[in-house]
Amino acid sequence: MAGVHFSLVEVSPGVAGVFQAIEAVHALFEEQTSCAIVPTGTDLAALRLEEPSLSGEPSLIVLTSGTTGNSRAVEIPFSALAQSAESAALYMQQMAVWLTALPVTSMGGLNTIIRSAFTGIEPVIWDGVGGAMKFEPENFVPFIKAVKTASLKTNLASAVSLVPTQLFRLALDESALTELAELDFVLVGGGGITQSLKAECINAGVKIVSTYGATETVGGCVFNGAPLDGYEINIVDDLVHIKSENLAWGYRDGESIDGNWKSKDRGEFTDGKLQILGRSDSIIKVAGVAIDIQALETQLQSQLPNQNIVVVAIADSQYGNVPLVVSNIEIPNIADISHKILNQALPVRFKLMSQIPMLQNGKPDRISIANN
Repeated sequence: MAGVHFSLVEVSPGVAGVFQAIEAVHALFEEQTSCAIVPTGTDLAALRLEEPSLSGEPSLIVLTSGTTGNSRAVEIPFSALAQSAESAALYMQQMAVWLTALPVTSMGGLNTIIRSAFTGIEPVIWDGVGGAMKFEPENFVPFIKAVKTASLKTNLASAVSLVPTQLFRLALDESALTELAELDFVLVGGGGITQSLKAECINAGVKIVSTYGATETVGGCVFNGAPLDGYEINIVDDLVHIKSENLAWGYRDGESIDGNWKSKDRGEFTDGKLQILGRSDSIIKVAGVAIDIQALETQLQSQLPNQNIVVVAIADSQYGNVPLVVSNIEIPNIADISHKILNQALPVRFKLMSQIPMLQNGKPDRISIANN
């Protein structure tokens, strides 16, 4: 179509969709062809495909996760993608063969194929990626072995990016955890890892790298609490700000980032390392008392490590808001546990869900959980 400045790649779940994204990334890097990589069925209006690149250079359009609200179309210049990949390689001190286990329509999964493009080695692709099948340790282990084999053949490191839910499930399977420990780098982002889960994995020999970042920062740009080369962290009014020339240009609606991404995440430095304390919008008022539902979720996950737990806020006619604790296993004494964590007796609701709704990127679908 005349006037179209971005090619559209609508990625379906599974391996075929990943190959579509790989082809688009190679076209961007080698032919400077701008593209939008989005899930099949995306409302295309927000992408503004017929408008030129706002950054003035070949670019990629990708959507934010929409974990706590509507997703937005973000434009990332080619130069930022390249610098982000280089910064990750500098941290690892080597190139790697990547295992793609996250949807390539989000930066966690997309970065595995972008970094692979620099090595010229195609990633190993889990065949359930993007929701093509349920993540089960026994089905995932062969792909862990495959990426390790490929790394030995190419004399490169072996690496995978996971979200905490995937790591949680792997940790329940001793043989899977043993195989995971064979990899050189296990990046875990998309949400905080509980200290108990992280300790269990490290004790098993897993080389955990906790990552922090967003679509706007071209994915993880803070590894194990320290910014990658080219990024600067500042805490402004308790919120994390990240400065870099390697950020996304901004949003396709015209709002620019201007090299300074202002997150909604509360953070602090502990022993020189960034610690994420939760989101500013995770603070709710329950009967006039401020409660951090993300902190409650983290504490519950630590005390009940073998359960999948998510905490959201729901409206309540009497108290204004109340925390809703959702788990895949019944917690009969949830009120007592929560009261001890909160150090006060406040109303807490519980809901048993055998299958907790998830977004395509592997994060809990908090909006769906709160509304159902």
